[in-house]
Amino acid sequence: MLFRVIIITVLLAPAFLPAQPGIYTEEEIQHQDLFLQAKTQFLLEKYEKAEELYKQALKKQPNNDAISYELSRVYAQLGDDDSLEKYIKKAVNLSPTNHWYSRAYMTFLESKERFKDAAEVSSRLVSLNPRDAATLQKHVELTVKATEYKDAFATLNKLENVVGITEDISRQKFELLRLTGKSNDAVKELIKLVNSDPTNTRYLNNLASYYNEIGKKKDAKITYQQILSIDPNDPAANMALSSKSSSDDADTYFLQSINSLVAKEDITIDKKIQELLPFVTKIQSLDEAAQQALMSNLNTLQETHPTDAKTFAILGDAHMALDNVEPAVENYKKAIKLTKKVFPVWEQLMNGLDRMGEYEQLATVADDALTYYPNQPLCFYYYGKAYGARIEPKMSKEDRFLKGISDAEYKSERKEFYAEAMDSFEEGLLMSSRNESLKYQLNIVAAQTALNYGDVKKANMFADNAVEVVGDKKDPILEKLLNQIQSRLN
Repeated sequence: MLFRVIIITVLLAPAFLPAQPGIYTEEEIQHQDLFLQAKTQFLLEKYEKAEELYKQALKKQPNNDAISYELSRVYAQLGDDDSLEKYIKKAVNLSPTNHWYSRAYMTFLESKERFKDAAEVSSRLVSLNPRDAATLQKHVELTVKATEYKDAFATLNKLENVVGITEDISRQKFELLRLTGKSNDAVKELIKLVNSDPTNTRYLNNLASYYNEIGKKKDAKITYQQILSIDPNDPAANMALSSKSSSDDADTYFLQSINSLVAKEDITIDKKIQELLPFVTKIQSLDEAAQQALMSNLNTLQETHPTDAKTFAILGDAHMALDNVEPAVENYKKAIKLTKKVFPVWEQLMNGLDRMGEYEQLATVADDALTYYPNQPLCFYYYGKAYGARIEPKMSKEDRFLKGISDAEYKSERKEFYAEAMDSFEEGLLMSSRNESLKYQLNIVAAQTALNYGDVKKANMFADNAVEVVGDKKDPILEKLLNQIQSRLN
């Protein structure tokens, strides 16, 4: 509190100095005093009082941009987004050249994932500061989020004119070109970066890797050979040029030949995964020898990079593809222990636990996932399904008696599980409006859960919602569910 009092004292000091005749009118002094009173209340975290005083000030000076801006800050603290936007927008309109107001408005819009609106504001900031690198880069980020890729690319060109050719700008331009399917232009962008530093083997490796990605194997080979002419020991180039077709069983031969390279610590894990991932995606079609060679490489990868979550995630994917669900789940758990920031790993873990019928674990994992991804409807799907699966009347009266569980306790627990499941399904449905497939699955599992609990009316409601989503398409699961509901209604 002492710190705040000192700040307020400093801020208010000018107000206590003797007024100099002729500089301010009495009315202007009153306006300043009211503004400072409001500011004091804001600093004391008395936001309702600050709101009241700022509104009084704004009534006296309706076109004062500073008061409008300060009111928006008050509403940010009060959690009133509509009022916040109203007043920050007013401040921007009253003072369009004040970049602080525009930045605050842009930040608010971005926090609400209104990326297109935020990009419009950042565009005005660019016009105010056309050669400011940070302003240009922020506009790039927002236009990419708004999927306005043409604008993003044009802004990157402006940024490049300001700071010159850099690896970061070239990477961003390349990613945009690749995203929009302009592979030839993407190649040109990588070549331009290579030409800026012709002996940089990392730039050359990026170019060779992309050549491989788009099927230009000869160009990739030439580029890798160019790398080896600069650095004969380059591990990535040596790995890429390992023969993939020098035996009758090319897959097995290649996978066996690179095991020693996978064990090298000086080759990046991303380069190794780039070579192994195509085999993981087709592991089901590999013969037994190739599968064993691939799994050997994946285990070697894990031993070489034991603290990188990607090693556990890719091994989990391989096990899952082979229907080895339990070891897949264990690897996904280890991956998540190392990083919580990759949602597909959470998704695979929840899927695996669902397949194993481990619903208590699934409820815990889905709840943990919601901590990091509160806007992911799939988390609500699995969380609801986990609780829904636990309300089925699997325990007979005799078993309950033997375990000392009363009928009242049993009914109370089922009611609690059912309410938890329904709340989760409803939340998931609110968030899955654009995902028809997930919306359908949510309605199906919600209907089945309601039917298992005996809430036939709600089961019928969710089933009808599923029918609306699927339309004329026939689904045996839905047909069976509808028949079960109808028989209960009759």
